[in-house]
Amino acid sequence: MVKSLLFWAVLLITACSNQTNNQNSAIPKQLIVTAPAYPAYAAANRITGYVKFDYDVGADGKVSEMRIIDSKPRFLFEDAVVKAVSQWRFENNKPYHGLHKSVFFRINYDPGMNKITKVLR
Repeated sequence: MVKSLLFWAVLLITACSNQTNNQNSAIPKQLIVTAPAYPAYAAANRITGYVKFDYDVGADGKVSEMRIIDSKPRFLFEDAVVKAVSQWRFENNKPYHGLHKSVFFRINYDPGMNKITKVLR
């Protein structure tokens, strides 16, 4: 009975210690960054907003999963961000889970130059 209990305790501790933990691994370096395009409707109507999202990087250096956390206005900028993030590339063999990013869409208007500047941050 004691041997059986000891066996299961060791097995449980070993299983828990084999889990990967992001705190022990380095965040992969981003090699390719593609900025999202400002949607034409939003630019024409001078609509500003943001998209906040979490994403995971696979061992192949590509974004393996993306989760939209919040956006305003809803659904207007999300497609542009998803398309841009799908083109991002990171270092290979450094998978990472739970990275966070926010993209802000703003329009600056300079009345003296009669010019609109789209700002992505």
